[in-house]
Amino acid sequence: ELLLECPVIISDDMSGDLEIHIQSNSKNIFTSSVSIYDESSLWSKDINSILGVMSYILSYSEIKELYGLSEQDQRIFINNYLDSKDPDRSTNKNEFLEIIKFRYRYVNDNFSRYSSGWTTDRGQIYIVYGPPESIESLVSSSGNRMTVSANDMFNVEKWYYGDKIFVFSDERTFGEMQLVKQF
Repeated sequence: ELLLECPVIISDDMSGDLEIHIQSNSKNIFTSSVSIYDESSLWSKDINSILGVMSYILSYSEIKELYGLSEQDQRIFINNYLDSKDPDRSTNKNEFLEIIKFRYRYVNDNFSRYSSGWTTDRGQIYIVYGPPESIESLVSSSGNRMTVSANDMFNVEKWYYGDKIFVFSDERTFGEMQLVKQF
């Protein structure tokens, strides 16, 4: 019934979770938890997710070097790498990092049926190449499967990127599209 306005000042160096409690006469009126988005943070707090995504982006020698470092040095290595990929250093944001964050969130929101979206074949391709120029889905008119032969039924998706085509299939019909061909 009450409308309260309580401005909260958050310093620039604060990140993480913030808990807000509003009390009146020792009675708790309102409690809320807020996560503060840190612009300089990576796409995940989990080092294994960070390393996994980096393994899609880095060369083999860079991955070997990265995995040989302590966790703190891994984070420094990753931040230095991402800084080197920033296309416009005159801005406060690293546009390359923002693209990776967006793609990471997208694949986890859209491809996480049985595992984290970033670990799926479609997730990996999306993180590396971004959204496809077009997608062709092959499905039957009687349901959501395309009949290839009398005994084989499965879904197929083709993702088109200029001169590249990626073909994904759900041959086991579990809903997990796997990369079967790359042109």
